[in-house]
Amino acid sequence: MSTTARDAVLAVRLSEVAPDGTSRELTSGWLAGSFREIDRSRSRFVGGRLLQPWHPFTRESAAPLEPGRPTRMQVEVFPTRATIRPGHRLRASVGPSDFPHQVPPIPQLANSLLGQVRIHTGPEHRSRLVLPELGRCERPCRPLPTPNLRRAG
Repeated sequence: MSTTARDAVLAVRLSEVAPDGTSRELTSGWLAGSFREIDRSRSRFVGGRLLQPWHPFTRESAAPLEPGRPTRMQVEVFPTRATIRPGHRLRASVGPSDFPHQVPPIPQLANSLLGQVRIHTGPEHRSRLVLPELGRCERPCRPLPTPNLRRAG
């Protein structure tokens, strides 16, 4: 992703699409580019792969984007439990915003106004969507590991 501004918001939606074209949103997530730093110790990994990045969202972790420079964005798409039925498809939609549902804090919003967002594709800018598959399991299915979250105080 790159932008012409000092910040940008990237929204990701996962939807189930039926054979007749109707769709149902399953989950979504978003990230302001200036909050892209990841705390790996608090992120969730499954099978050695980053599944749920944990972003500090602190003033100290914030870093402006460099306009025009491609920047890797690891967006947390919030966990959900869904079964994609035979004949249905899973659609990932990536866009520059989800207004008014997911509005970034005022400083990030101000730094992204009037900017254009470009989603880079191709061999030099690979995208990845990590989906853990539970497969068939006996009732009840075992939950995925919980991230290492610590409370201050």
